[in-house]
Amino acid sequence: MQRAHGLDAVRIQPIGRHFQFGRAEQRVGGGQVRIEQILLGGVCYNHFTHESIQIHMAGWHWHWMSRLMIKISFDYPFNQLGVKRLFGMVPESNWTSQVICMKLGFKPVARIEGVFRHNVACIVMAMEREECRWLGMKVPGITIN
Repeated sequence: MQRAHGLDAVRIQPIGRHFQFGRAEQRVGGGQVRIEQILLGGVCYNHFTHESIQIHMAGWHWHWMSRLMIKISFDYPFNQLGVKRLFGMVPESNWTSQVICMKLGFKPVARIEGVFRHNVACIVMAMEREECRWLGMKVPGITIN
């Protein structure tokens, strides 16, 4: 299986609230990363309030999130929707997801008891627009409309 990295000379086009880009063997549509029609992961949003939005990220392959997908994932809510902050909810028992969120720039802002199955607490993660280092990132050969 190929990695989701290495997308070059790709033009990103917003399609409604979705993005699509890719070469013949690599596609992203509706926030999904696919290689040869195998779903590797995706990003979606809900609870849009004009000030903030909730983000959900899920991957089924270790290398599904490329720098380009990260750029798109933060460009859409911050630049196209104009929100000031993103929120994510992570089960307290899912330490791997918490670490990934913190590496992306999210910070834990709240803990809510008993949100998930088996009485697992929820860690609410937040990222402010001013703190998002991905917005200024340049991806070679990529233009975002």
